[in-house]
Formats: sequence, C-alpha cells, structure tokens
Amino acid sequence: MTDLQTLPPSAIDLLSALDRSLTLLAVDAPRHALAQAFHGRGLVVVHSMGLGAPLAIELLNGTPDVDVELLAHGGVQTMAPGVAAIGRRATGAFEASSLDGLLRGLGVGPLVVCGSDATGAVVASVREARLRGFEVLVVEDAVAPWDDARRARVESWGAALISTVDVLGRLSGVA
Repeated sequence: MTDLQTLPPSAIDLLSALDRSLTLLAVDAPRHALAQAFHGRGLVVVHSMGLGAPLAIELLNGTPDVDVELLAHGGVQTMAPGVAAIGRRATGAFEASSLDGLLRGLGVGPLVVCGSDATGAVVASVREARLRGFEVLVVEDAVAPWDDARRARVESWGAALISTVDVLGRLSGVA
C-alpha cells in the first residue's frame, strides 16, 4: 500500500481530477464502506455481481429491493439515484454485460475499483476497463485476496493503486 505522497503521477493526476465524473465499481462487494461514501457524496456507484456464484445470489437475495431476475437477464437495476446494480456471468464486469454502455452513457470518468477477487473478478474487470480506455484506480486494501502477483498485473495494465484512507480523504473534499 502507498500513501498520497508516494503515489505515482498517474494516481495523483486522477485524484486531482476527482469530481462528479468519478465512479466506484464495486465487484462482488455490495455492502462495502466505499460504496456508502461515494453514494453519500452523490457520486456514481455500480455494483457488479457475479450471478454464477451462489454467494452472490445469496447476498443479492438478502438485499431489499434487488430484482435478481432482472440482473440475471442482463438488466441494470437502479438501486437509488446514482447507484446501479448489474449482473454478470463472465469473470470480468465488462465482458458479456452492458456495463461499458452504462458507464459511457453516464459520462463517467476514472473508475475506482474495489471488491472480492476470489475468482479473479477484480483483476479481470481492471483489465477489461483498461482495454476499453477507462482510467482505473484500484483500492488495494479494499480488494481481497490481494497479493504481489495481482498488484503487478494491474500495474502492468496502467492501473494506479491507492488506499481506502486516501480515497476517503479525497472524497471528503468533494461537494
């Protein structure tokens, strides 16, 4: 993990541009504190849920007002203003989903990514986002499991790494 003073220039540039175009992509992490912080500041939050995983279905079924059938058929559900849920059948959040179109339609900027990487979903989602031209910040202490191999992989694709403390600190300055 790194602190703000030692972030690479790409991460500093992305954080300096922190505004209403910043979006949180929470991969298999429906109740994550970062999602609450982004939503509380009026920033876009997209929950990407792997529908092939029994745990994801269990989590979604336990969440009020989630239309599991809609998500299972590729739909996007608005959970609250600026908060959407999208189902996915592939490992990454973009493959075989409408996420790319959703994000471009919203005119979002850099993606801040967190979540569960037990199945490789976070790493795959970062790769897919970078291939589609999105700037990506990975909140490395908000991805589990996380190790040197995953870190090296996402850095090699041009994603910047940041900590939860740094993201929340910067968000406190967003009106």
